[in-house]
Parts: sequence; C-alpha cells; structure tokens
Amino acid sequence: MKKRKIKKLSDVKLLGLAFWIMFSLILLLFAFLCLYKLGEGAIQNWDEARHGVSAYEMIRNNEWVVTTYGNEIDYWNLKPPLSEWIIAFGYYIFGFTPLGLRIYSAIAMILTALLSGILAYKCSGKFTALFTLLCFLSTEPLLFIHGARTGDADSLYILFYTAAVVMFCNYYRKGDAGLYLSCLFFSFAFLTKSWHAGCIGIFILTYLIISKRIFRFTVVNWMLCIVSAFGPILLWVVARIVKDGTVFFKGMLEYDLLKRSSVALEGHAGGRDYYIEYLWNSKSFLILALLAAFAVPLLLDKEKKDIISVLGLSILIPLAIFSFASTKLDWYVLCIFPPLILLASLGANELVRISGKYIIGLFSISIPILMLLLCIRSNLREVISTDPEGSIANIAFSLVPRTEQFSGKRIYRYVIGEGEGWAQSEFLSLELAGDLLPANGGVEMWKADEQAFLFTQTEFVVQLGVESEIVADDGTYCILMHKQ
Repeated sequence: MKKRKIKKLSDVKLLGLAFWIMFSLILLLFAFLCLYKLGEGAIQNWDEARHGVSAYEMIRNNEWVVTTYGNEIDYWNLKPPLSEWIIAFGYYIFGFTPLGLRIYSAIAMILTALLSGILAYKCSGKFTALFTLLCFLSTEPLLFIHGARTGDADSLYILFYTAAVVMFCNYYRKGDAGLYLSCLFFSFAFLTKSWHAGCIGIFILTYLIISKRIFRFTVVNWMLCIVSAFGPILLWVVARIVKDGTVFFKGMLEYDLLKRSSVALEGHAGGRDYYIEYLWNSKSFLILALLAAFAVPLLLDKEKKDIISVLGLSILIPLAIFSFASTKLDWYVLCIFPPLILLASLGANELVRISGKYIIGLFSISIPILMLLLCIRSNLREVISTDPEGSIANIAFSLVPRTEQFSGKRIYRYVIGEGEGWAQSEFLSLELAGDLLPANGGVEMWKADEQAFLFTQTEFVVQLGVESEIVADDGTYCILMHKQ
C-alpha cells in the first residue's frame, strides 16, 4: 500500500515536470516568433518611426517629460510618454538600432503570453495552460502589424490591458490586492495609449456593479483604488504642466478623444461592422471564437462564472466602444485577443470534459488544433522570411557611420522622382545611424548650407553643379559634403 502511494506521488511529480517542460518549450517557440530577425524588418512610417524618433530625442536632449519630433514639441502624437521611455531603455541596452527600437515590444508580448498561461493554469489546469500558449502561437495579429514585432505602443498596451484583466480575475479568486493591481495597470495603460485605457476602467466598473461588490466598498477600498488608478497619471500630468502648460492636454481632450470619436480622422473611416469584418478575415479568430462558445456553460459554475464574465466584458467593451467611434484602425481592438484566447482555452477544456472519455475529448478538438497548427506554420514562415528591404531607411544603417563627422549635422535629401522631404522611417534611421539632423528643403537648401550633408543617388552627383566630395557611397546612393 505504501509502495503504491509512493509510486502515485512519483507519477504526479513526473507529470508535473513534463507539463512545465512543455509549457517552457511552447513559450520559447512563441519567443522565437517574437524575436527572430526582429531588427531586420523595415522600419514602418507613422507610429513606429515617430515613437522611435521621440525616444531617441529624449536621450539626445535629456528631456524626459515633453516628447518631440525633429527636436520640436510633438503635438501630433498626443499620447503620454511611457512607451517612449521604454524604447529609450531599449536603445541603451541594445544600441541605436531597429532591434533596440522593437525589443520592448517583443518582450511585452512574451510576458502577455506567460501571464495568460499562468492564469489558465491556476483556473483550469495543465491542458488549458498549454492550449493558451498554442493559441498565442497561432494568432497573427499579435505578432505583426502593431504587434510584437513593431516598435510602437500597442504591444505594451496589450500587456497592461491583459495584466489588468488577469488581476481583476484574481480579485474574485483571491482578494482585494487584485483589484488594486488592476487599477494600477489601468494607470500604466493610460500612460501608454491614453484614452484607450478607458476600456479597462469601464469593464472594471461594469462588473463591480453587476456583481454588487462596489456597494460593499469601504473608504479604504475607494482610496486605494483611486490612488492606484490615478496616482502615476497625476505625477506625469503635473510634470508636463510645469514644463509645457496645458496645450498638450487640450489637444488630448479635444482632438485625440472628442474629435477622434466623432470624426474619421486622416481618412480612417469605417462602418459599425468594421471590426467584425477585420476579425472575420483573421486566420485564427474564427477558431478562437468557436472554442470560446464552449466556455459559456461555465457561467453556471460558481467558481468560474466571475472569470468568464470578466473575460467576456473585456472583449465586448473595446469592440463596442471602437465600433461606435468614427475613427477606425485595425489595431484598436488587438487588446481583445488575449482574453479571447483565455476564453477559447477554457472552452477547449470544457469541450474535452463534456465529451466523456478523455481520448474522445481530445479527438473532438483535433480539428481546431490542426487549424491552429496551420496558422502557426504560416506565422513561422512569415517570421523566417523577414528580409531587409532596399529602402533608404534600411540603407542608412550601412551607409552612415556613427562618428563625430556626422553627429549633430543637418542632412538634406535629393532623390529623383521621390521629392525632397524625409519619410518618417528615413528620419528615424538617420538619427539612429549617425546622430544626424534630417532637414527638408532638398538640394537648394543644401547648396546654401555649407556645413550640411546631402543624400542623393550616386549617378546624379555630377549634375548638381556644386564642388563636393563623397563621404559615403554604396554604389546606388551616396552622401555628399561641400568641399572645404
């Protein structure tokens, strides 16, 4: 009898060890998808480039409160600076490169998967945890445009959004600390993506009212919630007002909230079904949504009904808010994928359970698993095929050395057929590569600026009619300076 108990205990330990090995291997594969060739893809215009420029100029100018673009105060990007602070940290650790720009985004998504996997394990066991990580591997929107492999704010926001959801679930499982932590992550989410964080506040308040817990709050509960949710934000607000007055906050309210909600800014329009169509075209969404439906019966389970309700609200509220807002962009709803993955994993586990015998249960979800594996294969192929494009933004890193000759000098652009202004990705690349100051105005402005450089095509140098010398050349493009 004693030997049987020892053998049973040994089997449990081996099963536990096997689980953690599998959990670690799947997480490592997801890390591979996030990190492999991370620095080789072309820098993207708009959000990635602008965040990268602002972070670089924070370091160059030692200005950590007021964000700038082209060394002028940036009133186009009306978001708080937390993502720029973390990009700047990436530059310090990994250098002024695309890898330094993006590394925090990849790490944030890996942490999101880890956090989701741990919640799944705590709530529903080993199978659910492994299935959760499998779903992360298959979900392409979390990896590519505005996901783990780009250096904008969305991946960090997704981490904070997911952390708020997980901690709020823990509030119903373990006690008040989860509520205060979810409020704190709301604060971090606001410092990353501004008004987007309102989705967190709404789903927290909504479920506190539905569950009637809000009516049992003490003064201490209210105080700790308010301090956690608004303390870090208030510190930044005060620091920004001292530096810059209220102009930035007026833009945040009038343009980034009210106008973005009521008008389709910059041509980003769409109907009420915009996000349904977007999700419908995602390779993995339909599989996740189908499996999530099997989690609905868990609303009758006293232990899991709160978790299912919170996950459901954290999906439906962003979808509803951004569907009614006039400005539409695909990545506004990326935050719904981690809670959807958790619901799908709980649904898959429930499907196995209700199938009676475990083997039959596994067979019943073999088709969804096969479809997820096909999505994973597609994601792996896309990551492995990542290749530097022959764009000017990428050429800058091989053409421009980071030396005193270039540091702090203006550089103009003259490329036949492409205009005289710098694209945002080119602007960032020249700052990172050589600490240059990209300036618009083309060849005529360069002719009048004897200390500046000119970026142009090598074959057109002789047509410029200016005494100059080539200081860098790759055979197609070159950099010129005036002869001294």
